[in-house]
Amino acid sequence: AGNAPPAVHQGGDGIADRDFFPAPVRQDFLNLGNPLPRGERAEGGKLIGSILIHDYCMSKGIPVWHGGMLESGIGRAGNVALASLPNFTLPGDISASSRYYTEDIVEPAFYVNSDGTMDVPQGAGIGVEVDRKRLDNVTIRMAAWKAG
Repeated sequence: AGNAPPAVHQGGDGIADRDFFPAPVRQDFLNLGNPLPRGERAEGGKLIGSILIHDYCMSKGIPVWHGGMLESGIGRAGNVALASLPNFTLPGDISASSRYYTEDIVEPAFYVNSDGTMDVPQGAGIGVEVDRKRLDNVTIRMAAWKAG
């Protein structure tokens, strides 16, 4: 409202108005290997691209939010870690594991706290452990490739 800067959405729809970023900034994103300045991990240069968008917006005082809904706990762990960066100040739409899965394939599962937040996993790596038995139970097919 008023003179408040626009917010940048870093989720499934990407940045709604890609022209929001001036041409030199869009060129910077292209130079970094990002096709367009978008924040979604799958479209914004993966995690690094999303962090760069976060950092740029933070340097300009532009609040951002991040979303992610259909991922298993493996992808959700990355979404929650990304959304915990300091300039993600607007509510996102990262859901609890139980919204889409009876049982997720990671431990611990993700829950929405009573205040609408989610705990950031504190384990090594992505912060959660893959439950191999559950993963095997939902795996439809596997393939292996050898180098060379």
